[in-house]
Amino acid sequence: IIYQRDRWFSSSSNVLAPKFDDTTGVSTYARNFLDGKTGQFKPMTACDNPKMVGGGHIYDAGDGDYVCGYDFTAEAADHAARSYTAGYVNAEYELSDEIVFQGLGLFSRNETFGRYAPAAGWFNVAPGQVEVKNYDANGKYTGNSLNENAGRAYYRFTDVGTRDAKTVDYSTDIQLGLVGTHDSFGWDFTYHYNLAENSNYGTGYVHRPTVERYVKDGIFNFGPEGNSASVIADMAHKTLKQDIMEFQSVNAGVNFEAIELPAGNIGWYIGTEALQYKYEANVDAQTAAGDVIGSSGNGASGDRDVYALFAESIIPVTEDLELNLAYRYDNYSDFGSATTPKVA
Repeated sequence: IIYQRDRWFSSSSNVLAPKFDDTTGVSTYARNFLDGKTGQFKPMTACDNPKMVGGGHIYDAGDGDYVCGYDFTAEAADHAARSYTAGYVNAEYELSDEIVFQGLGLFSRNETFGRYAPAAGWFNVAPGQVEVKNYDANGKYTGNSLNENAGRAYYRFTDVGTRDAKTVDYSTDIQLGLVGTHDSFGWDFTYHYNLAENSNYGTGYVHRPTVERYVKDGIFNFGPEGNSASVIADMAHKTLKQDIMEFQSVNAGVNFEAIELPAGNIGWYIGTEALQYKYEANVDAQTAAGDVIGSSGNGASGDRDVYALFAESIIPVTEDLELNLAYRYDNYSDFGSATTPKVA
């Protein structure tokens, strides 16, 4: 595993600076409280935690805001693990003197593992539910108190652990075709199928409504000792994201020569094509509802059908010069049609 902390260009810097804006690689999603009435950030007393920068270092965030920070480069990895498997098949078989079968197949599986810093996000806090540190206008510490107003906790769920993700990509590409000749013309028919599937399985994410319930009931532990194993298991969430792209096409055409010119015969190709695209994106229900801390996304789907006619000719002007004319008409199921001429 290569962690961000291991490289100078991705590791944090100046983490003990007095002002938060002078740091890099540090996040305010640590142990901070945003007052919903005054709009002021205050650090929680839970900032006194060995997992926070400096064990509880307080930054001046400007405009009367004071925060502690979390160094997310300490546990986030740029590259963790990867495995790749692929297979390839290519075949050609002469069915008769005039017809040849051609087949091509490519199959692959790619699996990667990623590790990211613990889930970071906000959750709602009612008055009197969290202990905060107070600072005056000059930045002098004036003591601790329970939050007077409702607000949000900007929190890093270090006791849940890192967010780990396994991503598996499957790809299948198959082409089957027939190519033939008869007398003075040739023909071809091809079927193409492609399936790309991406699945991401994540652990270490957090269910926001469960956290808010535990905070309301006084069970959630903001302190450095963290929450019990049963509370962590209850609020931890596994995510699933899946993208599927499916493509199919059928095309056929004939080629022949017709119309003799002084420089030679005009070559022609006339064909038709039908294509179908299908896309589907799925996420787990809680992520789609926006209730998962550290993850986001929504499901989606769509499809498109395309039908096309095309023709192309090669006209010999002289022995050394040819004129290429082509025309294509496409009809799309989702927006209309298009024509594409070509002169070369």
